[in-house]
Amino acid sequence: MSQSSRMERFTGLTMLFNPLFTLIGTVYLSLTKTRGLLKKVKADRANLYFWSLLAISTVISVLLAINKSVALPSSLVPFFFIWLYILGRWVIQDPATFMQDLIRGAAFLSLIAIIAHCFDLQLSIGTIRLLYNFKNGGRGEILYIADNGLGLLFQAGLVGAFGSLLIYWKEKRCLIENVIAFLLCTFGLVISGSRGAMVGSQVAIVFLLLKNGLLPIIGAGLVTLILYFFSGDRFLSAFRLEEHMTRINIWKSCLNIIRDYPLFGVGPGNFGAVYERYKPEIFIAKNLNVTCAHSNYLTVFIGWGLVGGLLFWGWQLFVILRNMIKGLTPLQRVIIAVLISFYFHTAINDLFAAYSGFLLGLIEHEAFQYTTVQILDSPEVAG
Repeated sequence: MSQSSRMERFTGLTMLFNPLFTLIGTVYLSLTKTRGLLKKVKADRANLYFWSLLAISTVISVLLAINKSVALPSSLVPFFFIWLYILGRWVIQDPATFMQDLIRGAAFLSLIAIIAHCFDLQLSIGTIRLLYNFKNGGRGEILYIADNGLGLLFQAGLVGAFGSLLIYWKEKRCLIENVIAFLLCTFGLVISGSRGAMVGSQVAIVFLLLKNGLLPIIGAGLVTLILYFFSGDRFLSAFRLEEHMTRINIWKSCLNIIRDYPLFGVGPGNFGAVYERYKPEIFIAKNLNVTCAHSNYLTVFIGWGLVGGLLFWGWQLFVILRNMIKGLTPLQRVIIAVLISFYFHTAINDLFAAYSGFLLGLIEHEAFQYTTVQILDSPEVAG
C-alpha cells in the first residue's frame, strides 16, 4: 500500500475522532494529491457559478459586518467545507474503502464510549481531558467532543453501517463487521443522549427504505427499540413539543434578526454581537445565556444573509439532486442517507462535522460515473 493510500485510510478512520486528525489528513491530501485538480474543478461550471456568487456575497457580508475582525476569519468556513467537497470528489481514490473506514472509526469511537460509560472512566493527561463526563450517567466527552457532538459522529457510523450492511450482506466478513459497527454505534448514540442524532438516524434509515423494502423497516424498528429501551424518556422527549420551547424561542428571535438583516446578514460569526438585542424577555428574566442559534441553517442565514445562505445550502441541495436525477448506485444512496441524517440533526443543533464535506464530494466521485453495474467493488475488510 502506498503512502498516499495509507494517509487516505488514516483520514477515513480518524475523521470522527477529533478535528486535529481531520486537519492532518486534509493537509496531507491537499499537499500531495492535487495534480491536475484545478482542471477538474474548472470543468464543473455549475459549481464555479455557485462558489463565485457565494464568494462575492461573503465579501459583502464581511464589509457590512458589525464586527469585521470576527467576520473575516469566520467567513472562510463555507470555503473550507467546499475544499473538503473537492477532496472527497477528486482526491480520494477509493470511495468504498474510505466509507467503510469511516464506519470503522465510528464503531471504535463508540466502543470507547461504551467502555468508558460502563466503567465510569475519566482519563486525563495533565490538563488535557481524554475521557470526561462518563460518571453518574453523564453523556460523555471524548477528546473534547461531547454529547450532541458525539451523537453527530455516532449517527454517521450507525447509518453508514446499516446501509453498508444492505449492500454487502452476502459477504460474510462485511456482514459481521457491519452488524457489529451498527450495534456499537447505536449504543454509542444511546450514551450520547443526542435526540437530534436519534431522530436523524431514523429519518436516514427510512430514506433507505425507498429502495430496499423491508430490511430498512426492520432496521428502523431495531434502532427505535434500542433507543427506547435504553434511553427511555430521553428518546421519547424528542417528540414532545414542550421539551423544545427554549430552542423554539431562540429560533423565533433568530428569525427576527434575519428579518432586520435580510440580504447579507450581520456578518459571519457575529451572532453574539447582535443577539442580546433580540433575546426574549423570558430569557432575560431567567438570565439565560444564548451562545448560538441552535441550527446550522439559521447560523448561516444570520451571518451571511438570505443571499449567502441560499447559495450555500442551495448548492449542496443542487449537488444531491443532480446525482439523484442521474440515478444512484447503492453506495451513493448510503452516502446520501448519512448526509440526510447530518442535515436533519444540524437543523436543530449548531454543529459541524468534516465528514459532511467529504461525503458530499464522494457522491460525485468519478468511480460512480464509470461503473457499469449498480455497485462498486467491495471495500477492503482487512484493517
